Amino acid sequence: MTELWYEQPAENWNEALPVGNGRLGAMVYGRTDTEMLQLNEDSVWYGGPQDRTPQDALHYLPRLREAIRAGSHAEAEKLATLAFFANPIAQRHYEPLGTLFLDFGHDPAQVTNYKRSLDLTSATTFTSYDYKGAHYEREVIASYPDGILAIRVLSSAKVQTIVRLTRMSELEFETIEYLDDVSATENSIRMHITPGGLHSNRACCAVQVRCNDEGTVTKIGNNLVVNSSSAVLLIAAETAFRFEDIDEQVSRDLECALNYSPDELWMRHAMDYHALYERMEVRLTPDRCEIPTDKRIESCRDPGLIALYHNYGRYLLISCTRDGYKALLQISRGSGTLRSMAHGAANSRSTLIFR
Repeated sequence: MTELWYEQPAENWNEALPVGNGRLGAMVYGRTDTEMLQLNEDSVWYGGPQDRTPQDALHYLPRLREAIRAGSHAEAEKLATLAFFANPIAQRHYEPLGTLFLDFGHDPAQVTNYKRSLDLTSATTFTSYDYKGAHYEREVIASYPDGILAIRVLSSAKVQTIVRLTRMSELEFETIEYLDDVSATENSIRMHITPGGLHSNRACCAVQVRCNDEGTVTKIGNNLVVNSSSAVLLIAAETAFRFEDIDEQVSRDLECALNYSPDELWMRHAMDYHALYERMEVRLTPDRCEIPTDKRIESCRDPGLIALYHNYGRYLLISCTRDGYKALLQISRGSGTLRSMAHGAANSRSTLIFR
């Protein structure tokens, strides 16, 4: 009742698994060849602040009232269109932050024992599989206490991972990058974006790599080549909506997170999340949690699936909005995931627990 899991990677955005800390989030695909995380930050918008108040509305208000009272609806409509519509007519739109690629080069056809999951009790996505005699694991969290995304890459043998940070169309075959600049140093990549318009809301996103073994990180162009069996990637992002010096704040976010070991980062994240998630629990039985979630939705629809849907909704609410943030983080419902939920099943037992 607390895990969404699948036997194959996500094929599109709706099938990816979401993580979020109220401000910063990602859709995790769980691929073995080229892993992709599509990144969001809740204040990345096209353009900047605007005054859309109609300038002549008050002056023409008496004429509009006269036309309405006289029944001259065509005239009233024309006047309302000219003087009372906001300018520009449409509000500016939400924009994605960017895309992080992790190139492993593991041919899906040769992968065995694959599993992709989202653990609702720990707010963590997992990807695990075997490839050519080695075992690989990845975990992704969105930490609210530290304001970052964190990825832990573990393997039974050293693996080469190429880290790329960019901002492209959601259509992967397109090659246009919608960014100002991107540059790499010995262990980090930093990207700047300005999503258009007057006084645009600038954004900075950075990823930093730390090896927890004798691994190495090599800069090649704007990419990082990591050779390690235990590495952690930290992702931080800020916009001019909240900070004037976005580069300084991103550096500060990363430096603060680097003060903790990976285990401490995961523990801080878990303790904060548990304080909210464990306030309530719903259990329905029987629970066919041994069946992959997509197959349960198609063919099983046991009562436990309803409890999973409830718990997933609570997870999304915690992940997309937190105290202190002025906007709402956009994350997906995920994976064919529970979109068409089961109708209740007869003869089910239920437990409703409040804490």
